Amino acid sequence: RRMRARSPHMAALAEDLSEIAQRYNLPDSVLSVFKAKAVTSTAAIAKTFEDDAEFAEFFEEDCGSSKRLKLALKMVYYD
Repeated sequence: RRMRARSPHMAALAEDLSEIAQRYNLPDSVLSVFKAKAVTSTAAIAKTFEDDAEFAEFFEEDCGSSKRLKLALKMVYYD
């Protein structure tokens, strides 16, 4: 059985964050911003952001403010 190829952006993310990002179907453009802003692990998220709203707002300027993306980012924060 063939394994699905991973996005090149996923390689820069820690395995746990990569799996969470895939679960919520975050687009490659958002994953590029994660990488550029050094948000590459769940530990980095926990240490850097006070809550889900702060986490979602951190990416708003670079990634847009759609309700779907905000919800996905908040779910990533909680996972």
